Amino acid sequence: MNKYAKHILISLGVLIALGLIALLVRNYYSQFSALWDNTNNLKTILALLRDYSAYDVVIFLILLIVVSGIPGAPASIFAIAAGICFGKLLGATISAIGFSLGNMLDVFALTFVDGLMKKERTNKYLDAIINMEHPRIGLIIGYAVPFIPSFMTSMAAVKMKTSSWQTVSCIILGSTPIAFIYAFGGDELMKQHWTSAILFILLAAALIFLVIFIFKDRKKIIERTKSANLFTKK
Repeated sequence: MNKYAKHILISLGVLIALGLIALLVRNYYSQFSALWDNTNNLKTILALLRDYSAYDVVIFLILLIVVSGIPGAPASIFAIAAGICFGKLLGATISAIGFSLGNMLDVFALTFVDGLMKKERTNKYLDAIINMEHPRIGLIIGYAVPFIPSFMTSMAAVKMKTSSWQTVSCIILGSTPIAFIYAFGGDELMKQHWTSAILFILLAAALIFLVIFIFKDRKKIIERTKSANLFTKK
């Protein structure tokens, strides 16, 4: 992607995100003020944080969509905050929809400027997913594993020219589980259920091991290509 176009899109996304955060802070101002007087009462704090309106839910959802579409933005923190502010199920649902639509937004943007993407710097995860024997599984893993940049996974989907249905299904299948883990973990942290919270953290960390499949699957196809080349030479 042309660096100027990329910077403009990212800057626009950041400005929108900041504006949405300002709206939420304004809406939650009375709750934040009351928190100072109830810092030792967990039930009161929980009730104050979860005193939200449908308007707050929509604003937070749009915020998650925007943040998920910004490369390098800490979308996971907002997903955890969704669990804290809206509870397990609603927080997880908001996070899953936000992650999914944000990643779809990335794919749309990259597809729109596909001709400008040729000079984009390569990345080991991008190369690994593109060269997998089962690249669709690689896309799902790419969206699910926390430390693989979802922007790079979206770029892999565009470079592989997967169909719209395949891309959307991979995004949903990858984004939903990690969204639920973050939101459920945030809810457990807020309720001070430390054992459950640690289990969710460990579960999120365990997804890292899925990366092994990406590189193993890539190694398999590379070895097969080498064998075919040797056979051809003979």
